Amino acid sequence: MIGKVARGREVGLPVGSFFPISVFRYHNVIFVHGCFWHGHAHCHAFRLPKSRCDFWQTKIEGNQARDLRNETALLQLGWHVVIIWECALKTGAARSWLTNQLPELLGKPCQGPTCGQTV
Repeated sequence: MIGKVARGREVGLPVGSFFPISVFRYHNVIFVHGCFWHGHAHCHAFRLPKSRCDFWQTKIEGNQARDLRNETALLQLGWHVVIIWECALKTGAARSWLTNQLPELLGKPCQGPTCGQTV
């Protein structure tokens, strides 16, 4: 279903030091975010540590700000951004749900002369 898949740096996406998965056929970029490192709100896997709270709060807020910049840059380049959270991959039921949702998350295959290219 997915076809050709590549890491972000392999396709020259100009959005910093991250490694998303790019799905050319669907003109999608998929991020798999760790719930702790990216501050997944209302998730059981995300709790700030009790020690060095200020450090961790600043670190995670910085990660979230970078995520927003990266997503905005990709959207401006015409890519569809899909974010998959770590907690969606942890259990068999969650993985099954995600597998069933992937076609809807990815959308329809990209068509046209600029498909899969950064504009």
